[in-house]
Amino acid sequence: DSVCFDVDSTMLTCEGIDEMARFAGKYEEVKALTIKAMGGNMSFRQCLTERLGIIQPSLDMIQNMVEKKPPTITHGFKELVDALKERGTEVYLVSGGFDCLIVPEAEKCGIAPNHVIANTILFDKKEKSTDCDSALIPLL
Repeated sequence: DSVCFDVDSTMLTCEGIDEMARFAGKYEEVKALTIKAMGGNMSFRQCLTERLGIIQPSLDMIQNMVEKKPPTITHGFKELVDALKERGTEVYLVSGGFDCLIVPEAEKCGIAPNHVIANTILFDKKEKSTDCDSALIPLL
């Protein structure tokens, strides 16, 4: 048996990309784009790419965010995962968010990195984001 959970506003109490935008001081710009996208005016891929372009996260920024302002795990979620695993149930996380923000929190809940299906931010040699490799785009 296995179970899959969404991450943003389910496993975590927040939306990861919104928190990344807040950390980068770009929340209002990202929020406006998200509202536009929710109206069906662009694809998920286009919206994700444009939000990354606004935030322009560096590897250092993401590491600082994970250390200084990690997302909050929803109350009781770790205990639910523990109970499921005790019954022999495999637990997976599926997200349109970014694995660099999700994996550290997943590990706190006993969920292995290979059980996290999410987008990966790609960085250049200067550790600046260039794009993302989306595990979910073929599904959307």
